[in-house]
Amino acid sequence: MTVIDAHLHVWDPTINRHPWLDDEPVLGRPFLPENVDSALVERVVFVQADAADGVAEARWVQSLADAWPQLAGIVAFAPVEDKHGLSEHLDALTDLPFFVGVRRLLQDEPQGFITRPPLVAGLQELARRDLPFDACVRWHQLSELEATAKQTAETRIVLDHLGKPPIAAGLDSDEGRQWSAGLRALAHLPNVSVKLSGLAPEADPTQPLFPQVEPFAREALDAFGPDRVLAGSDFPVSAASNHALGYDEWFAWIRDALGLTGAELSQVLHGNAARIYTLSSESTTSQENT
Repeated sequence: MTVIDAHLHVWDPTINRHPWLDDEPVLGRPFLPENVDSALVERVVFVQADAADGVAEARWVQSLADAWPQLAGIVAFAPVEDKHGLSEHLDALTDLPFFVGVRRLLQDEPQGFITRPPLVAGLQELARRDLPFDACVRWHQLSELEATAKQTAETRIVLDHLGKPPIAAGLDSDEGRQWSAGLRALAHLPNVSVKLSGLAPEADPTQPLFPQVEPFAREALDAFGPDRVLAGSDFPVSAASNHALGYDEWFAWIRDALGLTGAELSQVLHGNAARIYTLSSESTTSQENT
């Protein structure tokens, strides 16, 4: 079984400052490629971790590539809403061979931010450059993301972490039903895909993880279909949650618990990530061995 981890972070706070890590005692230390121990994952997509300098963060990850054969792509930060600085920022990133996409965190922005014209224009610029956008939002922002995704139909949008659903409340809660409605509305838009990732931090830490997560995972698979769902570990954030989710444990659960056929697993576990991020057909390791 080939697995591409479509959502992984590494960082070293001694090299690049991540302001949000100042208040994270468990996560506020280096997490490096050598800390990823996997028997399943062959390739990984690094996703920006909100460093103070996004270009420096991406360049640092690029510098790890020679000693990190699993690295397949870099989803870097870009100021998508900055109509004056976006093009210059993207031009700087295009010098990086592993640059495959953009993320600009939206989860903590005020109501209305996601639908503002500057952000819409920035997403349209990404489409002109054939770059996908990772949208990290919370479940109550899904309707705003839907409105913007309709205006940016040429932009490939990847919804991170299923839109951070209210897992602790449950799918049958009022919040869970609102999340489902928002997710299904997004699923009607062919330019939107979704990542099965980052769910452990949203779950009730006093209850077993997988029984909480499974209804939400099945709902997303039913809404989007296996051809628009990607699998990601969210390392090290999910690993550091109260559930201490094991790296391979997440991918093995997807493989074994969701009733996917072999062809569907192939799409979810590697094919969709390779297509959406336009990854090379082989890993660096495979290329070196040919």
